[in-house]
Amino acid sequence: MPLALLANSIPALSQTSDDEIDRAPEDIVKAGRATKRIIVPVPLAGPQLGAGVALGAVWFYTPGAASRPWTTAVAGLATSNGSWGFAGLHKMSLAVDRARVDVTAAFGNSNSLFYGTGNAAGERDDGTGITQKQILVQARAAMRIADNLFAGGKLRFLDTDTTLRDPLTAVPPDVDVGTITRRTRIVAIGPAFTFDRTDSVFSPRSGALVDGQ
Repeated sequence: MPLALLANSIPALSQTSDDEIDRAPEDIVKAGRATKRIIVPVPLAGPQLGAGVALGAVWFYTPGAASRPWTTAVAGLATSNGSWGFAGLHKMSLAVDRARVDVTAAFGNSNSLFYGTGNAAGERDDGTGITQKQILVQARAAMRIADNLFAGGKLRFLDTDTTLRDPLTAVPPDVDVGTITRRTRIVAIGPAFTFDRTDSVFSPRSGALVDGQ
């Protein structure tokens, strides 16, 4: 679905391994307030969402006396079956890297087909059109508690509202409409830690990174 695609692709986009992008964070630190911008279009096609395109943009910059580059990214997606989504990400370090904060938000509307549960439902190849409206917000904040060790917490909120795309569409007899059309909210909060001895923010070539939650 668009929301999952965008939420997962933005962090990956901000760590693209292209040589020019690899040098960007280090160049930004040297240049003070200089900004590096990258824009990437991504065509896509599939049986569920149809054909479409996603467009992402990432900015690397170092405000004030920050010791690590900040990252801000936005992305949008639209497909031929009417699915769409938007997402944004912001990563920053504060107080000479004593604190790190990451925030991601996304919302979208995906049109897809639900085929039921189990092998028999899949073999019948009789999908029911559904629409899912989703909102995702997640944030993570951590403080340095020792050399290379950060500890803090993470919050995740996901709201999903699933409805029949066409209420007049016939639903297979073994499919319970009540299991499809529902609204679900998930809230998760808990501790998180990072041990970071890498030599680069975006393209490390030595060191170690351990991340847990």
